[in-house]
Amino acid sequence: MKDHSPLSAWTLSLLASTLWWSSLGSGAALGQTVVTTVPVGFVKVTASAAADSTNPSLTALSVPFYGAVSYAGTISSVDSTSALSSSAAAWTSGQFVSAPTLLRIKSGASTGRFFLISANTSTQVSLTTGGYSLVTTTPTVGTQLQVAVGDKFEIVAANTLGSVFGAGSVALQTGASASVADNVLAYSPSTNGWITYFHDGASWRDAAVSGNQNNVVIAPDAALFVLRRATTAVDLYFSGTVPSTNEVADWAGSSGRFFGNRFPVDTTLGALGAHTSPNWKSGLSAGSSDNILVWNGSTWSCFYYNGTHWRRAGSLKDFDTQALPAGGGMFITRRGTSSVTGTLQLPYTF
Repeated sequence: MKDHSPLSAWTLSLLASTLWWSSLGSGAALGQTVVTTVPVGFVKVTASAAADSTNPSLTALSVPFYGAVSYAGTISSVDSTSALSSSAAAWTSGQFVSAPTLLRIKSGASTGRFFLISANTSTQVSLTTGGYSLVTTTPTVGTQLQVAVGDKFEIVAANTLGSVFGAGSVALQTGASASVADNVLAYSPSTNGWITYFHDGASWRDAAVSGNQNNVVIAPDAALFVLRRATTAVDLYFSGTVPSTNEVADWAGSSGRFFGNRFPVDTTLGALGAHTSPNWKSGLSAGSSDNILVWNGSTWSCFYYNGTHWRRAGSLKDFDTQALPAGGGMFITRRGTSSVTGTLQLPYTF
């Protein structure tokens, strides 16, 4: 099995996240799974202390929240493969591109999908769709269903390095280079490698590219690693609007993704439901199946679906209840060649 760890020789400490919810005006109890309004809340993930100056720790995390909603409306027309309109809008031209902004589909066949806005007029938005088409049920990439007139959507601020970890001031250790600062590591499926970000005390930087990286987008389905060089632990708090619909995940064939838990509640391999998606490859061994890899503290634990239950490589026990914590991440390795589109069911009720 290929080791996808960016620091496979070092010890990883994946610490449990703690979720706190607050309901907007409902007075709902913290942590409830039944709420009456769309809540906001936060997740705490603790990046563990480095053992010493040459042995940093590594913590997996994700941000299961959306930014504040700046507009909610209804699609009045689908104008092209990557543009749609809302005739009731009165936006300022270009207002959604000065800072990274997402359009999120809230109803219809594409509920749970999100797209980065690349341009907008007073009533129309152009979207970065990643090869999907908004106007066909048979796109060239994946299995996305079309959007349609009458579907509801909302526009939200995208999570970025600056908004999630801080722009000018950060809780992580800063430094003049990636070799002395704490790092945030993002996996790139296109290069099958890790992108290293660090904060130099003024802004976020890319170890391989010059320039301010504060506006680098952290996609809602992405997981990250924090490499901690400091010898003290640090609590990281992530907040935002709790997802209020099912979410959609795309896992391309013959590829890997560092994938985040999409909801701010703990889940399990069985409840994740990846194995129920068309084209998910099951088999009698990890080597013949699609895999979900989870850190166990020092190495990956590799799980696969045998057609009936989730199993861990090297074990004959069932692992359907294997925990996937809120604010955590998992590495998904696809051996199947066809794209998988999974619908992740909302685990709480409004």
